[in-house]
Amino acid sequence: MAPSPLAVKRRREAERPPIIGTPSKTGSEGKEKKKNSESKFLNLIYMVVGFLWYTLTGLWKKPNDYQLEAKIILTKGNYTPGEFVVRVTRTEQAFGTNPPQKVTNQDKSFRGELRNVGQQEVYETLQQAIKAKGIQGSKGYFLATRLGYDTIAIDPEQMIPSQNW
Repeated sequence: MAPSPLAVKRRREAERPPIIGTPSKTGSEGKEKKKNSESKFLNLIYMVVGFLWYTLTGLWKKPNDYQLEAKIILTKGNYTPGEFVVRVTRTEQAFGTNPPQKVTNQDKSFRGELRNVGQQEVYETLQQAIKAKGIQGSKGYFLATRLGYDTIAIDPEQMIPSQNW
């Protein structure tokens, strides 16, 4: 008995590789691009407002007696609350000494590096605190007060328990 024409057709279709078509633009993709450009513009506005606000308020703010002032080389410094939790991560380096420590807040609106140059006391105190009480000796969470656009005050003695971010 010969196979039915429908069975032959299905077998041939199964043997053929699937046809990959070129993606076509839909109306939703255009909207997504528009939203993306709007978010970039909004992000730029936040950066400008944050820069102006923290530059002006940084002229009067000073760290408390128990806090150390740290100057951060920012990669992103949007508007943040006055006090926030930062994660300080020690980076390991095979050569050289004193690699920069990565500083990030939870929503990643404040990111940068804490370098050793000109602030050895802060760098070494944080490094010792992270080695002694930090998570696996590589990262620690601290409460930070923002003093200026690229300046924060950290209390290295008060490490916050492990966060989940």
